[in-house]
Amino acid sequence: MIQTSKSKSNRIGSKGTKKKIEIWVYLCFPQLALDALLSQLVKQACNKPLAVIFQKQQTKRIYCCSTLAERYGIETHMSLSTALALCPDLHIKTREVSKERYHLERLALIAYRFTSTVAFYGQLGLIIEISRCKKLYGSYDNLLQQLYFQMSKYSSKLINGIGHTPLSAHLNCQSNYQIHIPDIGGLTAQSHTIKLDEFKLSQRNHKHLKQLGLHTVADILRLPRSTISNNFDNELISQLDLLTGVKPDLYTLFTLPNKFSDYMQNPDGIYNKDALHVPMKTLLLRLCEYLKSRNYLCQEIQWYFFPLLGESVSMHVKFSKAHRNKNNFFSISRLQLEQLKLPYSVTEILLESDKFISAFNCNFDFFDGNNVSRKNELIDQLTARLGKTSLSQPSIQAEYLPEQANLVHEKQFLAPRSSKKNNFRPLWLLASPLPIKQNENKLFWHRPLSILSGPERLCDNWWRSDQQRDYYLAHDMKGSRYWLYRDVRSKRWFIHGMFA
Repeated sequence: MIQTSKSKSNRIGSKGTKKKIEIWVYLCFPQLALDALLSQLVKQACNKPLAVIFQKQQTKRIYCCSTLAERYGIETHMSLSTALALCPDLHIKTREVSKERYHLERLALIAYRFTSTVAFYGQLGLIIEISRCKKLYGSYDNLLQQLYFQMSKYSSKLINGIGHTPLSAHLNCQSNYQIHIPDIGGLTAQSHTIKLDEFKLSQRNHKHLKQLGLHTVADILRLPRSTISNNFDNELISQLDLLTGVKPDLYTLFTLPNKFSDYMQNPDGIYNKDALHVPMKTLLLRLCEYLKSRNYLCQEIQWYFFPLLGESVSMHVKFSKAHRNKNNFFSISRLQLEQLKLPYSVTEILLESDKFISAFNCNFDFFDGNNVSRKNELIDQLTARLGKTSLSQPSIQAEYLPEQANLVHEKQFLAPRSSKKNNFRPLWLLASPLPIKQNENKLFWHRPLSILSGPERLCDNWWRSDQQRDYYLAHDMKGSRYWLYRDVRSKRWFIHGMFA
């Protein structure tokens, strides 16, 4: 779903240059494994205590659990047998790393709406840089509050850390969510209070630090660099350089995918179409969030409905105009769903789309937008109910002969109106011109005809006389008007169209 690439953070505090201090926020999702499994289920709400387990050697242990399960005394790394003894009704799920990554990508997509610098950091979190976003949101507090509101829709627990480098933000992660950003001095002082136990060091280095009485970053920064180099290996120095910004940090940069693809599951199966509405709305909401992140509009979506056994059923939904209105997406999909024959039981729903149009390239009618929108909705509803070939629209191509210039399209609706106006051509053309009787230089077709205006010469290829015609406007005694022409070569008259 998500393409990734390697990138480097900017060097902070390097000698000879003074750069603006960056502000990094580490977003940690302690219950990512549980959220990843629940987000793919149609029935997200569960009254039972939940726990995700993993295999460690020969014992199954608790990887994470819900708040309800914690009330029974269940803790991380507890054996499954002990957890079941505390809570016999514990609902158990096995950890799936692929779904965790998939869910983390969805959270990164939400973060991308706030800042373009989003990266994966560890197995449970994201790292974002927000120093360039303050003006857009007015304040960092407002940015972090909105970010928390959006992230909470897909995560049951969110905590964060703040720092001037990615590593300092990660090591400063608190047990709650912070919305206040300290000043530059506060960020530096905060990084100095980090305990050295949080560093990823060998047991030998950790033991040596404790023997020397060095417990925090401030303790070791008081020592000369030569002393640190003589007593410790490069492992500790590398960590300090990443923390202070002397050495650029490496992270996996998040990039938006060119195709949207998301799914929801229900192991128990869905047996009627009405029960599909809730998961379809959820998937369409995620699609709209993707479109907002890329500033795209969508014109086509593809649904897939998978049964437990047998082949899947697909449904292609096309709209007359590209947009990102989730209500319109759902209403048209629901109308087509009524005409679709589904399997007896649906266990998985997949939504995909790669037919996008940039919102910058679309022209909007400033004065008549609502009217055009209602026309497009009507066209989509009629097409969904009656079929893709049920509607057509007349159009004109660059040809001189009327039968070749007038065409009917099945897929083009509400095309821009031509600025050229001609009131002497009828909308109703005959399938083929019919000959007109001529008696004593008078035209006759059911009744005598009288010429009102003309001629207007039309010819497709000027060097071919059989395609040269002189058109006239005529009427009969009852007021009916006709469009006639005289073939230049044969000198014969034909009726080609009628006016309303």
